[in-house]
Amino acid sequence: MVFCQPGWTSWSKYSYAIAERGVLDEEGVILLGTPLDAIRKAEDREMFKLMMEQIGEPVPESTIVCSVREAIEFADSIGYPVIVRPPIPWEVQGEASPKVERN
Repeated sequence: MVFCQPGWTSWSKYSYAIAERGVLDEEGVILLGTPLDAIRKAEDREMFKLMMEQIGEPVPESTIVCSVREAIEFADSIGYPVIVRPPIPWEVQGEASPKVERN
């Protein structure tokens, strides 16, 4: 059994990664705690924003940018103050994402 919950701790990252790759199902491991879909919705900024909009909750204006220049342009278009958050590993591909290798 594996216990997993939102919060993006190392344990949650790896639990999520191996569950998404089907390792838990293949090995008959039960995931306890928060369901993967709920974790995904809570941690993925775009999914969370969409979910809030679907239930009528207000969300601040936002966008995804890939450079400082794009961030400044967006901030200039909506006005200041703004909050700029770097991506979390879930949202990026490559080195920051947990890797699971099996023999």
